[in-house]
Amino acid sequence: DVSSASVVETRAESEPCLRCAQPMRAVEHTTAESPNGLLRSVKLQCRDCGATRQIYLRIVGNYLN
Repeated sequence: DVSSASVVETRAESEPCLRCAQPMRAVEHTTAESPNGLLRSVKLQCRDCGATRQIYLRIVGNYLN
């Protein structure tokens, strides 16, 4: 979960490569539907070995009482 759409790319790029543990870069991100609402689908590519990975982030805003 992330707090807003503006942090999707930063959060996704904080995930290391599963193959070599090096930093990843966001190549593409789209919106996907799920039973729990809309998700941001982020395609990542390793900056070192080139491995690809896809992660899904749900945007949950802060609601005031």
